Amino acid sequence: MVPAWVCPAPDRTYDRGPDSPKQAPYDEPYILPENLFNSHALTGEKRFRDMARLYLLDREFFDPLSEARNILPGKHGYSHVIALSSGAKAYEVLGDDKYLRAIRSAWDMIEQTQAYASGGWAPKETFVKPHSGELAASLTATRDHFETPCGFYAHAKLARYLLSFTSDARYGDGLERVLLNTILGALDPDDDGGYFYYSDYQAHARKGHYHRKWPCCAGTLIQSVADYPINLYFQDPDGIYVNLYAASEVRWKAKDVSVKLAQRTAYPESEQIELWVEPEAPAEFAVRLRIPGWLDRPAQISVNGTALSVNAERGTFAAIRRRWRRGDRIGLTLPFSFRAVPIDDGNPNLVAIMRGPVMLTAIDPPEELRATAAALARMEPVAGKPLEFHCRTVAGRVRMRPFYQVQRETYSTYFRRIPEA
Repeated sequence: MVPAWVCPAPDRTYDRGPDSPKQAPYDEPYILPENLFNSHALTGEKRFRDMARLYLLDREFFDPLSEARNILPGKHGYSHVIALSSGAKAYEVLGDDKYLRAIRSAWDMIEQTQAYASGGWAPKETFVKPHSGELAASLTATRDHFETPCGFYAHAKLARYLLSFTSDARYGDGLERVLLNTILGALDPDDDGGYFYYSDYQAHARKGHYHRKWPCCAGTLIQSVADYPINLYFQDPDGIYVNLYAASEVRWKAKDVSVKLAQRTAYPESEQIELWVEPEAPAEFAVRLRIPGWLDRPAQISVNGTALSVNAERGTFAAIRRRWRRGDRIGLTLPFSFRAVPIDDGNPNLVAIMRGPVMLTAIDPPEELRATAAALARMEPVAGKPLEFHCRTVAGRVRMRPFYQVQRETYSTYFRRIPEA
């Protein structure tokens, strides 16, 4: 015999903020409902489901978000993005469309009003007021711009849920953006508890470990690395979705036929991706390829060397449906180009530079990083170094490198874009 599991039900839980009457300033209920819904799924015990519903922050969070009211400003970034996974799980289990509306609205609010070029958000761990210039002001007010391991972990979980619910490629774009430009730019931990914590987008920044040993983000760094493979592919009864491009392979069954699909690519240091399809016997199914929304030229798709006429509109999954045989090969080219991404709508000429999905940073930059639009759009490649360029600035030629390649060098992320001379 074991004692019965007993826990008093809360009358409600309290979000971070001044409204809590508790001695402690707030509860930490953010991810608890997701875990309780999972416990219900594993055990079938109704008490876990009932408790999950009690811990959802409906009144102060999910209800207003479901009505497209932006209540994010002033809220703690990581806590409320990870809470969106509880809303996603509530939609999955309870079937209440309110939660799907809420998490989609929150994604839009973050992407459109809170995000740096990297996809990171919440300077000093706090969401800013949209259209206020606060995001631009943060570039000089702090060096704590994105709580990187925790923020990425929360962002990736939300993207996976939204992809699973909607099959909308824009969530894959968002996941790719944050993956390549935040968590992959984290310094490796050392053997004495030194961990990378905040991404710094202020001028003349330098990466380093957090000032305290073994910070809370030590755990989410490990979780993020462990979770990376489950972001690559998604499956439905009709076939496979290729969400991220990286050397990898996946195995699944298509109508009882075992299939292996292998990617061969150096993406994002190459625009070229090859996918080899290896069914154990001929089988019909769809291979869907994410066509990024950042493209400004058409993607090129071929099968066995022959160009394929298929709907490959940017921001969608291009479906290739056929009877596949062992050794079939898909070729995909995603043409990269430069684009300048403003920090916010009030500062259109304070910009970071992207090359395809990758955010570039200026290495050993001058005191003022200023360049014309033409210079930012036509950088000179460095021979033998993929995604490394020279940019002609007012102060002279500056080397550009992806944020994820930066180690201990001094770098700057944002340029002042100036009129042509």
